[in-house]
Amino acid sequence: MQNLKIFTNPTKPNDNRDKRNKAILGLLVYQGVTTEELHQLEPEHLKLKQGKIQISENRRRNSRTLDLQPCQILEIHEYIGKIRPKINK
Repeated sequence: MQNLKIFTNPTKPNDNRDKRNKAILGLLVYQGVTTEELHQLEPEHLKLKQGKIQISENRRRNSRTLDLQPCQILEIHEYIGKIRPKINK
């Protein structure tokens, strides 16, 4: 799949919200995660070393494990490790 411009654009996100949105947008576009599935996601569902994400089953879909694109792994890692704790304060 061709990279989206948001991931290859040389301009950096301006704030924590932009970085969060970039990570979420990648999951919506590359993995086809629904908003319902996004609400159910927890940090332990991410297996960044393996480049995978576990999506829990819901009323419409079975659980599944999806591959992350290389351009997503660093974005999600930064979000989980640095941005999310700041937003949750």
